[in-house]
Amino acid sequence: MIDGGDGRRAPTVPPTGASYLLSSGVGVVVITAALLTFGCVPHAKPPKERYGPAKTVAPTDPTLEIQARLLQDARTFHAQGRYDAAIPVLQRLITAYPRSPLLTDAHWWLARSYEQAGNLDEALAHYRLVAQAVPPGSTGLQARKRVVELEQALRATPAGVKGRQAVLIPAHRLPPPQQLEAWVRALAQAGMTTLVVEAGTGQGQREGNGRDAQPAGVYFQTRRADTVRDVVGQLVPVAHRQGLKVFSSVTLRRMPWLKPQLAQLGWADRVYDPLRGQILPSESPDLFHPAFQDYLVGLLSDLVAGGIDGILFRADLPIGPADGFSPFGLKGFERDFGITLDPATLFPSADPDARSGDLSGLRSAAADQGDYAPAFWRWAGWKSRETLKVMDRLREALRKQSPNLHVALEVHPEAATDPVSALVKFNEDLLESKRVRFDSYVLGGQPAVVGVQPVGLPVIADRMIALIGDVERVWVALPVPLAAPVAVEQLAEGVNPAADHSRFAKGIGLLYVVGTAQTAGSVP
Repeated sequence: MIDGGDGRRAPTVPPTGASYLLSSGVGVVVITAALLTFGCVPHAKPPKERYGPAKTVAPTDPTLEIQARLLQDARTFHAQGRYDAAIPVLQRLITAYPRSPLLTDAHWWLARSYEQAGNLDEALAHYRLVAQAVPPGSTGLQARKRVVELEQALRATPAGVKGRQAVLIPAHRLPPPQQLEAWVRALAQAGMTTLVVEAGTGQGQREGNGRDAQPAGVYFQTRRADTVRDVVGQLVPVAHRQGLKVFSSVTLRRMPWLKPQLAQLGWADRVYDPLRGQILPSESPDLFHPAFQDYLVGLLSDLVAGGIDGILFRADLPIGPADGFSPFGLKGFERDFGITLDPATLFPSADPDARSGDLSGLRSAAADQGDYAPAFWRWAGWKSRETLKVMDRLREALRKQSPNLHVALEVHPEAATDPVSALVKFNEDLLESKRVRFDSYVLGGQPAVVGVQPVGLPVIADRMIALIGDVERVWVALPVPLAAPVAVEQLAEGVNPAADHSRFAKGIGLLYVVGTAQTAGSVP
C-alpha cells in the first residue's frame, strides 16, 4: 500500500522509440522532460522542477534509458508496497550513475522507501540530501519538513529503553483516526518498536464492560470479506512515520465472517463426538481443505498489500484432539500412513472427559500416554505437521509478494514445558515448527490477572530459548488488562519495558498484549 498515494504508475519509455530518438540527437530533451514530470503520490510529492546535475550529462548519454528503467522499476515496487525491493534498485541507480539527472529523484524515492520500511535513520540521511540539492519549491519544502519530523521522532526514544518491544491490541480498541498520530508517537517515545493489530474480528465475545461485539469482518481492504474498518490503511503510514513496524495477527481457524457460509462452501471442519460416536460439523473452517487454503492465500495477500511488515500466527484456544476429522483430513492421513482411520478407536472409552464429549480439559497427556492407541499419536502428530505445512505454504506465497515479510508463530507455554500435552490440547509441536523456520516465536497464552505476575514465566522463557536456540527469535507475551475503552489512550504510560526486560534473558522481545478484562495473551 502507498501511504496516502493514488497508485498511478510512472509512464514507461518504449525502448525502440527511445533508441531512435537518441540516434537522432534530440532524444535527451524529450526523454528527460518525461522523466522529470512523473506522476506522484500525495503524501510526499516527487520533484517537479529541474534540478541537480542534469546539465553535466552528455546529450547522447546511452545509459539514460537504463537509468530511467531503474527509477521506474523502483517506483513500481514502491506503489506495490514492496519497499524492500525498491531500495536495492535505487541504491544501484545512485551508485552506478552518480552524475545522473535522476539522482535527486532517486534519493527522494529511496528516502520514502526507507521510511516506509521503518528505517528512519537511512530515510533521514536521504531526505537531507534532497533538501540540500533541491532549490526552493514544493519538493524542497516537503523534504525539509520530513527532516524536522524524523529528527524529532528519533530523539524521542528514551535512552534507557533498548531492545524489542511490541504492543498487540484488538483493532476495534485503537483510537479514532484523528488521534492515531499522537497515540503512536507516545508509544514510540515509550520505547515500542512494533505494533501488532488483529487482521479480523474474533468470535463475538464481549468486552469486560459489556459492550456489544464487533460485526464480523476484517480490518483491511479486501474483496474476500467485509471490511469493518481499514485499520491497516490508517495505521501503517502513521506508524512508519514514527519508525515503528506494523504486524497483523491471524488465527487461521477463527474467521467468524465465514461462519454463515462454511456449510454452503463445504469448508466446515469435522469433530468427533465420543459420547454419540459420531463425526459432526464444526463451526471452524477445515484447514486441510485445498479451496480454503487458496482463500487464505488470497486473503492474506490482500493484507500484505496494505504495507504491513509482518504476520503473527496466533495460538488457538484449547481445542483438544477431536477436531480435523474432515474428509480431507482423513484422506490425507490414509495417504501418508496407508491405513483407514476410525475415530472411535482413538480415544479411551474409560476417560470421563471423552465420555462426556469434553476433550478440551484433558489431563496432562504425558501421564496418560498409555491410555491412547498408537494410532492416536500418529493422528495427533500428523495433524500438527499438516497444520505447519499450511502455514509454510502461506509464508512462501506471501514472501513472493513481500520478500522481507516477517512471519512469527505464537505457542502456549506447554509447548516448552509439556510438549505432549501441547500436542494433544493445542495441536502444537515446537520442535517440529523449527523445521518451518519461522522468523520468531512468541511465548503466549498467559492469563491476565490484575496485579499478579505470571508465575515462572521467566523460567519458561529460558526453556523456550534453549529449544529455539536463539534468544533474538523469541518473544514473551505480557498481559495488559484494560477494562475501560478509554484506557488504551494511556497505554504508553502503563508499560515499563526497562523493568520488564530485567526479568528475562537479555535480548528477548516483549509483546504487551492488550486484552479484555477477562483474558489476554490468548486469542481475543
